[in-house]
Amino acid sequence: MSGFLFPDIPGQMGLASTRQLLKAGASEWDLTQLALRGQRVVRRVYRSGTGELTSNQMLVAGSLWAGPHAVMTGAHALAAHGLVDADDLEVRPRFLVPAQHRARRNALGMTSERTRSMPRSLLRAGVPVATPERALVDTAHRRELTASQLKLLTMTVLQRRRTTLVRLEAEIAALGDANTGPLQDGMLGFRKGAWSPPEETLVAAVAADDRFPPMLANPLLDDLKGRLVGRPDGYFPDAGVVVQVHSRAFHTGKSDDGRDRWATTLVRDADYQTYGLVVVPVAPETLNNDLPSFLSTLLLILEAHRGQGAGRVLVQVRPA
Repeated sequence: MSGFLFPDIPGQMGLASTRQLLKAGASEWDLTQLALRGQRVVRRVYRSGTGELTSNQMLVAGSLWAGPHAVMTGAHALAAHGLVDADDLEVRPRFLVPAQHRARRNALGMTSERTRSMPRSLLRAGVPVATPERALVDTAHRRELTASQLKLLTMTVLQRRRTTLVRLEAEIAALGDANTGPLQDGMLGFRKGAWSPPEETLVAAVAADDRFPPMLANPLLDDLKGRLVGRPDGYFPDAGVVVQVHSRAFHTGKSDDGRDRWATTLVRDADYQTYGLVVVPVAPETLNNDLPSFLSTLLLILEAHRGQGAGRVLVQVRPA
């Protein structure tokens, strides 16, 4: 009788590759017994128990199947970074492997693809995952998300400082610009000061309408002692009016420090008001479907507070 015990490998959620099991003392007979008990997940990958695997365990299994040098990329890598919801994806996970390895497809529908340009990786829940900028470019190349989703994600990763314009430009230059138009549109909007497509719509509409005074896009506002108050989507200094584009899709989930983004957004609006600022919230749907009406309302608010900013507002714009 074999004395083999299934190894508990940190981060692998009760999963192990054939190579790891053999290294832990398993024999070919032990592997056969695991398979007979329903503990083989895919070829060369086993689990310590039975029952349904979680979605995360499936990704760990895919990573082990693809090999020790494999890195997950594409839309599922973006999901691993918390940028999209994996449950909404219609594509299968895919892994990049060095050029000397074989490209394969497993029984779970996952694929491994050869590349001469292996990405830098970060470990996310036990799975090596391509950096946000590489995952975004690979997603665009395969059109795994829509153009509007890709543009929004580009602005999101830049706004959240998950990558930089320089790093994103470098990935596009290295891998080719095929199908990266939405990424480049998002980068252009971000350069103009917008952090999302709805903000880009707002900035462009105000700039094109000569009835409006100048609006600052995403300025840093400090209190009178130089401490940061916030960074509103739009700010009219003369009237002391801030415009906040509130999207549940853009502000959903948790921030890097674990706080709920939507709750934080609402609290920030209240904070602005304590400094004498007038807050004008607007939803992306309004900017897309009823922009003229919103602009008319915004003009009335600005007119009502014209010239009051200097005397009422307890903030100052931080120099660029």
